[in-house]
Amino acid sequence: MLKKYRYLSLITFLLLFTVSCESEYTTVYNDIPGDTIYLSGDAFIKSFTVKAYEDQKPIQAAIVNDTIKLLWVSYHAIPQKIKPLIKLADKAVISPASGEEISFKDGIKYSVTSEAGTVKEYVLQIDFRQPEPKSFRFALEGSTYNIGSTQKILVSHDEFDDLWFSMDHTRAFFVSATDTSKEYDCEIAYFGPGTYTQPFANYGMYFYIPKDMPAGKYDFRIKNGEYLLRDKDESMHFNVDITDDPDYLQVSTFDAYKTMPAGSTFTVRGVNLDMTVTSIVIAKNNSSSAVHYPLEIITRSRYSATFKLPSQIPADTYNNMIFFNGSIRKNSGYRITVSN
Repeated sequence: MLKKYRYLSLITFLLLFTVSCESEYTTVYNDIPGDTIYLSGDAFIKSFTVKAYEDQKPIQAAIVNDTIKLLWVSYHAIPQKIKPLIKLADKAVISPASGEEISFKDGIKYSVTSEAGTVKEYVLQIDFRQPEPKSFRFALEGSTYNIGSTQKILVSHDEFDDLWFSMDHTRAFFVSATDTSKEYDCEIAYFGPGTYTQPFANYGMYFYIPKDMPAGKYDFRIKNGEYLLRDKDESMHFNVDITDDPDYLQVSTFDAYKTMPAGSTFTVRGVNLDMTVTSIVIAKNNSSSAVHYPLEIITRSRYSATFKLPSQIPADTYNNMIFFNGSIRKNSGYRITVSN
């Protein structure tokens, strides 16, 4: 009889050993007189899904050992936060919970606890794969741009598309034709699909020509993520003319479309704002019959100026800023709305 029990014990040990080797997880059995309770020891993630944007297809992560590997292949910028949907083994729980907002970055930890109390830790790992953007058209041969002026690339999605709209990972710059080691970075005012309202209504890039570059011929380039973009018309390479014209006047519209009460002070950016003038006025339009309202000049430099609106100017929208030097006038479109 003793041999029989020993034989059965050996079979039981081998059976349990075989089961434990076939699975990473252990099922715990608690024997209670008259009953047996089965507690699942499964503590694992079945699926991990992210959809950060309404028009984005859900992204399914790969669960590899204790790593949640998320391959981000999207034209959308990587979001700061996500709310992943997570499916688990039966009766398991996870922290942070499914649908709970987390920071979208490498190293975020998840802890899965089974019904039996066994715990498995996972770490989020993001693998960013940027789609290749399309080339663009910047200018026609012979076009000239002034130092410090505002420019924009506004073309159809067929010509300038598949971009990663991340200001932190995008650079616009000019390379000198006479010395290709010289690069001049542009200040980007807006880069995206368009806001549908002015001044950044349309899809594209809005930027300032650098103020520290000398006049000459240049090649304009965009570094978007890991890709370097140049004008798709090769005849335009190193054929963008940058000039420094003292008579050129521009008031930037990138910071226009402001609304303020009469008597307010406001600052504008532009080019040659310190040119000799007898007065600077705003008007509803550029017609000869338009009423002019003089601006009080607070400060002026070549690329910036601060003005004060008249205290008695009527509430209305004014679309022109005009610089007068005697009978000579220079117009610049700049929209400002005076409220009551």
